[in-house]
Amino acid sequence: MGNVAVVAHRGASGEFPENTRSAFEEAIRLGVETIEIDVHLARDKSMVILHDYAGDRTSNGHGD
Repeated sequence: MGNVAVVAHRGASGEFPENTRSAFEEAIRLGVETIEIDVHLARDKSMVILHDYAGDRTSNGHGD
């Protein structure tokens, strides 16, 4: 069957808020081989790490 890759999608999002430095550091501490993130281009052409296309699931829409 081959090897299984251990990938942390959005970091260790079960332990820390997803796509945060804390979630990424915990994933590394747990020994994952890969951290996968979703990068979107905002209207102002800045890059944003966000799983969804809108921020309403993980924030109040104002960056909080």
